[in-house]
Amino acid sequence: MGRPRKNPTPEQADAEIAALAQEGMKKRRPRTAVLERRLQNVFGEPSMSVRFKDQSLVGRWFHDDPSRAGQIYRAEQLGWEAVTPDMILNIKTIGAHEINPAGQVVRGERGREVLMYMPREDREQIQAAKTSENNRRMRSGAVQRTELLEAMGQKNADTADFLDKRVKMNVDTHDFVETRQITPEALED
Repeated sequence: MGRPRKNPTPEQADAEIAALAQEGMKKRRPRTAVLERRLQNVFGEPSMSVRFKDQSLVGRWFHDDPSRAGQIYRAEQLGWEAVTPDMILNIKTIGAHEINPAGQVVRGERGREVLMYMPREDREQIQAAKTSENNRRMRSGAVQRTELLEAMGQKNADTADFLDKRVKMNVDTHDFVETRQITPEALED
């Protein structure tokens, strides 16, 4: 036990409180910066993206849930590869994780979520192709109707014939282009 502390005088207590308040004010972020950041992400902070030493890579977690058997295999067939710890710029930024016996970064129950990567340029080309195809399909109700009838016809010709003759499809579409904002914090490191 140390020596008991003497009770400070009211002036000393006020000075100590003022000093602590000043120190606390120095550590606090400016209120406007917090508000600006919150207004950019009104539903909360987005999940942190994985930062690789090689910035030409992009990562994503894949969950190999038994109800969706083969997710990791399918991801590999689609061009994704497992991440090893030496590929990540700062391993602490990915949160709770483990390294499985194969040397891959995993998380979750029994290591079922595997962190995988692919070249950023490939990912962007794939996403652009998906967007283009979705836009092509959405621009014309006739394209959607034809594709629906063809798919139905392969399973049940009578139903497809009924739909073709008796059901009218009205499709109202709008084009939207997704944009991503890259913040200065994302460019650090």
